[in-house]
Amino acid sequence: MEVIILGGIGVILLFQFIIILFVLNVRNNILKHNNKSNNRSSKLDRQYWKNEVRRTVELQCMMVRNAIQKQIVDIHMKEIQIAPRSLSIPYKTLEEIYTTEQLEIIVEFWQSYNEYLNKYWLTSSQNIKSTFPQQQVSQLVASSKQLTYQMNQWIEKIMDETEKNS
Repeated sequence: MEVIILGGIGVILLFQFIIILFVLNVRNNILKHNNKSNNRSSKLDRQYWKNEVRRTVELQCMMVRNAIQKQIVDIHMKEIQIAPRSLSIPYKTLEEIYTTEQLEIIVEFWQSYNEYLNKYWLTSSQNIKSTFPQQQVSQLVASSKQLTYQMNQWIEKIMDETEKNS
């Protein structure tokens, strides 16, 4: 059973790594291609790269949101272990793609998630907790409900603004 779970975790982590490599490869190819192509083509390539970065940000935010939402029903330690602890896209890259309002939302999203992790899930050595006192379980469930709702709002705003600006 543990082998299957670890295999699943490995597949998810491998998938995230492949996405990051893909985005970086696309960016590098676009930058190389920009030196050789005309202005119209480079604008299309740049837009393609921006869309790839947006999809990566949305995917990672949704993974976090889903991991927290699972805690509402029952404690799912594996979901928290699998979810990324930070966004894999550098802030400078985000500045090139998102509006100031979207950037503020993205930063707030990840700060809130890390506060949630620190308050409920991480030990002093930054490992994931495996047991919780009953009183903390109730607090965890309530906080998970509230944070899931807030994250839904943030993700919706990020995606709405992206559609407006596309």
